[in-house]
Amino acid sequence: MARSVIVALVTAGASLLVAIVSLFTAIITSRFSSRTSASIELLRQSLAESSKAKDFADAELLAAVAALRHAMQAVQNVKDEIQLIDASIEDSLESAEAISRIRKARDSLSEIFEAEHPYFNLTEHAALHRAKAISVEAYSVLHKGLRDQKHASLLIPEARQWLGELRFELTDVQSLLRDSRDDRILRRTLGGR
Repeated sequence: MARSVIVALVTAGASLLVAIVSLFTAIITSRFSSRTSASIELLRQSLAESSKAKDFADAELLAAVAALRHAMQAVQNVKDEIQLIDASIEDSLESAEAISRIRKARDSLSEIFEAEHPYFNLTEHAALHRAKAISVEAYSVLHKGLRDQKHASLLIPEARQWLGELRFELTDVQSLLRDSRDDRILRRTLGGR
């Protein structure tokens, strides 16, 4: 009987040893699992924040590009009105209508500048401010050049020449805005700010 008791005690001791090792293994595994879960959760939060930041940057870029598109369209509108006046022949455009059209284009450019200026960087802001000043000057030149004239085709030559120069300046402003827009898109595409 002593032999069977010894076998039973050895078996019980071995079982107890296996249970203790299993307990320690379970505790260690549980700790690693908790740490891994915490790390995964931190990674998930970091990726979510990164995604939000990327989404915000994308939304900011889209808003800036849309603002620049509106501004370039307004500048183009002023240029088109100057071109229309310059191309007028005989009685195709009355002076009052020409003045009204350039005034509306000037006012539209100013309104867009005021509405969209938060999206412009310093270079764009300065260029659009210059475009506003040019449109005000174009209105003034046209108003003075058509004084006492019934039709825009009778615009005095000096005023016609000056309007042409102002139109070229507006083209330079458009080029600057286009380059700035392209630079913003390129920097965002390449991941820089």
